Amino acid sequence: MPGTVYFATEETVVHNPELLGRFIRSLIDGWNLTYEKLEKGDTIPDEPLLSSNQLRAELDQQLSYLRPLASRFAEFSPAQWRSLRDILLSQKLIKDSLDVSKAVTYDVIEEVYRRPIKYAY
Repeated sequence: MPGTVYFATEETVVHNPELLGRFIRSLIDGWNLTYEKLEKGDTIPDEPLLSSNQLRAELDQQLSYLRPLASRFAEFSPAQWRSLRDILLSQKLIKDSLDVSKAVTYDVIEEVYRRPIKYAY
């Protein structure tokens, strides 16, 4: 399932969308910075379990999952939501078919992307 998904309670979405916006903006900024450094060839420090070359390869491989073609970091399309719902149903992690249109809001992500974001590409 390409794409990233983040969950929040209805209470947080309704009463504290600014917090969600700051969280999502931080994620986007972090991923953009990471891939900008990767693109420029900046040194990546070794991690306890991965060498810098292994880490670079992992980052390259995961980009298409984090940001599928024609999407931005933290975006998840209605089709991706329906696919996720189907997976959760088939794995019996949810009991009923979820009406995605009633469970998902794009307000926060739309507001985050209204503000200028520096892209690494």
